[in-house]
Amino acid sequence: MDIVEICIKGLMDENRFFHNFTPAELEILMPLFHLNRCQPDENLIEEGTAAGGPFSIIVTGSLEIKKRTEFGRFVVLAKVSRGAVIGYGSIHRMNRPFPITATALEKTELLYVPREDFDQLLEDHPRIGVKIMREVIRIQDIRLQELLERFTSTM
Repeated sequence: MDIVEICIKGLMDENRFFHNFTPAELEILMPLFHLNRCQPDENLIEEGTAAGGPFSIIVTGSLEIKKRTEFGRFVVLAKVSRGAVIGYGSIHRMNRPFPITATALEKTELLYVPREDFDQLLEDHPRIGVKIMREVIRIQDIRLQELLERFTSTM
């Protein structure tokens, strides 16, 4: 068993993302994932850069998700840790700029699927792609609700 498979199996107990797939589908997905390590204060995603990078799942560590204001300051939108899916906007943004910055708060390990591998997965296994897209929509909906609740509680 390689490091990626160990990470995925470890996350399966805690993360709904992998529960959507049959064992046969997981066998197709696992080889697509790679491990990335970020150092503290390293930006994984930078606001304004072209989307199209990988979507990722945090294995260890944590990230701060922030947005630059019109005055050049950052507003923290969320802090995410183990099991959180990030960068999923790159799946559907079609190289439009990222709207946020994601910065490692500590040493952080992430599983990611390169964009070209994800595109090939959609071609070869559209049912798996649909499952991923449904999960992305679910995650975006939850995050939007959380953000709206935070925003309205400050008014």
